[in-house]
Amino acid sequence: SAAAETARMRSLLEYADPANASAAVSALVKQIGDSRNPDGGWSWCPDMPSSEYITETVLTSLAELNRLGFMPDGAKGWIKKGFSYCDTELAREWEEAGRKHYSVTGLLGYLYAKSAFEDVGASSRFAPLDRLAMKEIAAGWRDFDIHGKATAALLLASRGDVRTASLILESLRQFASSDKSKGTWFDNLGSSWNGAGKLLTTARVLRAYATLQPDNGIIDGLRQWLVLSRQTEDWGADGNLAEVTAAILGSGTDWTGSTSLPEVTLGGKIVTPDRAAALTGAFTVTLPVREASGAGLRVRKTGAAPSWGGVVSQYVAPIRDVKAASLPQLSVRKALYSLMPGKEGYEVTEDALHTGDRVRVTLFITSDRDMDYVAVTDSRAACLEPADQLSAYTSSDGLWFYREVRDEATNLFIPFLPKGTHVISYDCFAGNAGECSLGIATAQSQYAPVITAHSAGAVITVAPGR
Repeated sequence: SAAAETARMRSLLEYADPANASAAVSALVKQIGDSRNPDGGWSWCPDMPSSEYITETVLTSLAELNRLGFMPDGAKGWIKKGFSYCDTELAREWEEAGRKHYSVTGLLGYLYAKSAFEDVGASSRFAPLDRLAMKEIAAGWRDFDIHGKATAALLLASRGDVRTASLILESLRQFASSDKSKGTWFDNLGSSWNGAGKLLTTARVLRAYATLQPDNGIIDGLRQWLVLSRQTEDWGADGNLAEVTAAILGSGTDWTGSTSLPEVTLGGKIVTPDRAAALTGAFTVTLPVREASGAGLRVRKTGAAPSWGGVVSQYVAPIRDVKAASLPQLSVRKALYSLMPGKEGYEVTEDALHTGDRVRVTLFITSDRDMDYVAVTDSRAACLEPADQLSAYTSSDGLWFYREVRDEATNLFIPFLPKGTHVISYDCFAGNAGECSLGIATAQSQYAPVITAHSAGAVITVAPGR
């Protein structure tokens, strides 16, 4: 509604107000400073000894804040003390291990956080370990993962080794995949709830290119992939995602400037939307059925920023005439299999169905990207009765979802659908003989409802009992 949109825009303006942002940052930084221990470190809980892990986590977050230009001057003193505490602890652990064992990847993140503060150097006790770690990072970056390589490039460049940093960026480019409609991404990043791992990794790569090679064409491709990921994924409220947002806004082509709306033409005639969202430019156009039927629809986008949309049509047709509909992002296929008793339980067959048979309904769902909150409605034939009558949170083929059993359909709510093909199945019993409409299965992204697909319609025949 217009009232809800106004409220959303007001909230966005409050977040964008520099005075509000600065006040909020200062208050939080003061709270962090007040919670530190006398030795300069931070602990898990009040009155506990300082923790090296918690202290490094706090310092890493403060480093990101400093890179964004929001660090209050009063915090610099206790930030130096925090790094001094970590230097002492890391050097002590290294010395206790006979100066032979330490984590290169662990020090990589720590040294990268320290590089955000130009006036914070290595303590005399930590300096030998610092030199050894930098030497191994420069020599062994090929064994790092994508996130580690991007971090190493930024760290080495900050220490003056621009040549090695450039080699790392070339390696990252060779590992990347690109597509005109999807942007640039890395296929070998694992999926996770909210996609934080792949988002933060891609943002770190984006920062590396934006810092070291700001004119590289790969930058807008990485930004495009991140923005399009937001179409179907809930980024949550993780503070680390500030790095993702900052990386998008602080690099590449200017996408925040005002742009005109796309030009929509139907049958050669321009269609003008009644209204569009003030800041996002989102709009909906309802096309008259008679004018749209058989006419060509053309959408011409202006401006450099990526955008998305879709065309939704509804119609009534006999179930036999319903063809499967899918998108590059999402597709669903439905199949029925007869289960016959065997020596080791039920065996899947493609025999004709008879009353009393156990039937396995199988859905094949394919997505070309990670998606949060996908709803599946599987309309059920009147002659089939679910074997499991109770709704429950369950899994199939390693995919977790909530299954809701209704009289006419089985509904599935999938909190997180990773990229790939997934097989979901449940059993029914054939209760009545005759011909029945099988019903279609529909899958839809709840974050981007225009991303929807359905299976083909069919009629099934159930013969009398065997």
